Amino acid sequence: MQNLDIGLPREALEAVLALSDAADIAVRYREPIVALQDMDLALSTNAEFAYYAIYNAFRRYALNLNIEEALVVDQALSALPSAVRARVLLAATSGAA
Repeated sequence: MQNLDIGLPREALEAVLALSDAADIAVRYREPIVALQDMDLALSTNAEFAYYAIYNAFRRYALNLNIEEALVVDQALSALPSAVRARVLLAATSGAA
């Protein structure tokens, strides 16, 4: 059974805003990411997408790694319920030329 650090995603987003990893977020993410990949940690599909979206945004912006922004956006959108996702996509594209 895996224990999750429930403050980790919030702190990762704070690290994104600060553009640094002052709280050792990268080290703290190692165990839960491995557990997710090994299927030793079970989250709902939406929660898993949200967890990965925050993790990859952290890696992209706080660690300055070469993570595609489109991946982060896809994961964040996939974390939303389908009805909400459709509204978000409609709102994002309604003003597009």
